Amino acid sequence: MENMQNVAIAKEIKGKIIGAEQILFLLTQAHDGEYTETIDIVRSTLSEVMELADGIE
Repeated sequence: MENMQNVAIAKEIKGKIIGAEQILFLLTQAHDGEYTETIDIVRSTLSEVMELADGIE
């Protein structure tokens, strides 16, 4: 039962990460090179979290 809850939470987290990645894409387009380093750091962190969520499923 607990494993099923963990999988459901992981799927929800992955959905949020996908949404955040889409926002980062829009920010990248809107700021034309500004905040590139910050966006890259956030994108990298999101990728790491996605890998962790994949491990839960």
